Amino acid sequence: MKKIASFLFVFFCVIATTFAQEQTTITRFEGKKITGIISHGAFDITITQGTSTKATVNIPARLESKLKFSLDSDGILSIYMQGRMHHEKNDRYTAEIVCSSLKKIELSGACKINATGNFTSRIFNVNLSGAAKTNFEGKLTIQEKAKIDLSGASLVKGYITSPEIFIEQSGASSITFSGKTTRCEVEASGASKTNLEKFPIDILKAEISGASKAQFLVNKEISVHASGASKITYIGNPEIITQESSGASKINKVVKKPSEINKEYQK
Repeated sequence: MKKIASFLFVFFCVIATTFAQEQTTITRFEGKKITGIISHGAFDITITQGTSTKATVNIPARLESKLKFSLDSDGILSIYMQGRMHHEKNDRYTAEIVCSSLKKIELSGACKINATGNFTSRIFNVNLSGAAKTNFEGKLTIQEKAKIDLSGASLVKGYITSPEIFIEQSGASSITFSGKTTRCEVEASGASKTNLEKFPIDILKAEISGASKAQFLVNKEISVHASGASKITYIGNPEIITQESSGASKINKVVKKPSEINKEYQK
């Protein structure tokens, strides 16, 4: 009798564990215009640009009723979980998206986006907070302007070309771009890092404060202000419009290869 009871106990434990770990996959918005993504929580998202647009999510089956999975009239996807939930150790939250263009990314929490292939858009806006991350493996081509807003420990990196780019950073956020732009404006505070030493800029305007560090490659004009314990390092021979530092901050022009600037940047 004890053996039977033990067997039944183990059997039902296995069944309960299997049920708790069951995932469900949902696909929506096939053929619809998809131009951006809003996601919160811990979704791991892969996005590509193509003609066969759609969005697929994979979440714990027991939490399907908590899922917000919608598409607004502008083509912006919302993917996140709502309300209070009990998370199991092996729960997975993933999404795969094929977009028609990419003009907006808004992430918070521990969400991650891996953008594969090339993307084009007229404008581009990124807003990352918490520990959110976005990585572009291909090239992002913007026709008019891009705006990047990072806070917390968020991170964005990749290759981007845009006539204008506006960057605002706080906390321990980090940005690393290659590519090029005509005009770039940067405001960085906290302990943020702005790594644009492989991102040629014709005209730069930057205000760096706190314990932030920034490195730039500038061709034509530079206007920079450093305060607190911040550090600005730049290469190139631009015309200096303004160059001001206060507190323990530093502004250094260096005649070095981009690879050598990294050593200066880490000091």
